[in-house]
Amino acid sequence: MAWTDVFSIIDTILQIVVLAVSVYIVVWRMSDRGSSVVLGFFLYALICLLLCDLNWAVLIMLKPDFRVPFGVGEIADIGTFLLLATMLNEAFHEVKAKTGFVLFLSVVFSLAVIALWIGWAGEWIKSIVGGVAFGYFMCIVIIAMKKAAVLKPVEEVLIGLSAYALLILQSSIFVLPQSMGKKVDILCYIFMGVSCVLLVVKCLTIIRKAVHERSLRSARAALAFTSLCVVWIQNTMYSSEEPFYTIVDILLSFMIVVLVMSVLLVDEAARYEAETEAG
Repeated sequence: MAWTDVFSIIDTILQIVVLAVSVYIVVWRMSDRGSSVVLGFFLYALICLLLCDLNWAVLIMLKPDFRVPFGVGEIADIGTFLLLATMLNEAFHEVKAKTGFVLFLSVVFSLAVIALWIGWAGEWIKSIVGGVAFGYFMCIVIIAMKKAAVLKPVEEVLIGLSAYALLILQSSIFVLPQSMGKKVDILCYIFMGVSCVLLVVKCLTIIRKAVHERSLRSARAALAFTSLCVVWIQNTMYSSEEPFYTIVDILLSFMIVVLVMSVLLVDEAARYEAETEAG
């Protein structure tokens, strides 16, 4: 067994543990303070992701060389994206914002990502069906970001341009000579690695502010930006090969913990605001 396989197995076990603990925490919160629509959809999303990892772990142990073009894992991923999107919709359904142009850019970006997946893997059904679900989640995250007004206009433009710049660089590899394509590929990995770190650092700053303020507005901002980080990291994973894929997946496990924190902050702030208005 290659060291990359061992690294991947350790990563899978780590994520299973993180997800199992996260499921327990959300269930405990719901039993202790009562359920809510946001927590309910989030719990189902965590369970989908946990089942996906368990399925992957079983396949590694029983049939390490067996590859399913479209199976249980892909279905669980699609369920996770749709459930997280529904959770975000519910968390921000009362907030109004103009999102038309941003939504258009997000849809175009999502379609381009699907085209890239098809070009890389050559699997049309898996790339299109999974890509549509991922793209829908991505669009909902962008809408949540706009509603939460987390970033300054300059920061929004910078992140948008960075996403499209990376997309153009990755697309250019298909038409560039092999030697030049390898250099561009290395540049893409550096770009993705640095951007992931910067986004996570920014996310932790926003989470810290939300914990300190305990307001619904700051909690929503934390949830929106954390979701953006999850989308960015997921897209980075899908654009990577080993061992970078596993390294980013470990970062995703960390972001799942942060996502749990942000969802609980929103739930707590929403309950407090509802109780304040009722009293």
